[in-house]
Amino acid sequence: MTRSHRTLLLCALFLGPLAVSPALAKGKNKSKETIKAGGKTAGVTVKDSGRTAGRTVRDFFKGGSKAAKATANENAAETKAHAKENSEKTKAAAE
Repeated sequence: MTRSHRTLLLCALFLGPLAVSPALAKGKNKSKETIKAGGKTAGVTVKDSGRTAGRTVRDFFKGGSKAAKATANENAAETKAHAKENSEKTKAAAE
């Protein structure tokens, strides 16, 4: 797992509860939906990170360090896009 993947995972785990606070501040009880969306965000991030690690190791042995770096960068961009998409869903569930 690369540094960027660990950072995304930690952000999802530590910032997830902050997404719950707008729902609680408004007095609406949407915590169940928000927690579910936050859990999905964290799960997708972990899944993407695992795939990235596996693909990077595979390409390292098949094509060397340059191929592994290119694969890692491609997959990191995909992971980032998924994280942004799911974080927006989590925020929408909190509102």
